[in-house]
Amino acid sequence: MLIINGILAAIFAALTAIVAKIGLKNVDPMVATGVRSVVMSIFLCMVLVFFKKDVKNVLSDQNAVIFIIISGILGAISMFFYFNGLQLGEASKLTALDRTSVIFVYILAVLFLSEEIRWQSILGSVMIAAGAILMIK
Repeated sequence: MLIINGILAAIFAALTAIVAKIGLKNVDPMVATGVRSVVMSIFLCMVLVFFKKDVKNVLSDQNAVIFIIISGILGAISMFFYFNGLQLGEASKLTALDRTSVIFVYILAVLFLSEEIRWQSILGSVMIAAGAILMIK
């Protein structure tokens, strides 16, 4: 299921980049990010209701709430820079740079989540960086 979720996330991220690039032609990227966030919130609330998810469990865990709020803020900042970049340049180049986040996630996961340092992950990170460099040339 991890692979299926990962591939579906990648497909929808690709669709998001194309649709956002088209939509940002004459729109302020900060406003677009705000509108997108509202749409996402409404959609996700509908999904929670549809699947009858119990929100009380999350809200009762103060630590979880703090980290989810921080994650939301960081995600909003990321989306602002992404939308700003889409307005300034080519979607494929920006997305290649954006996907180098995998490298940063790996480094931070090793430092803060005690994930293993593996040669395969290091090699993969180097290949992602090389791919991003090739894509932006």
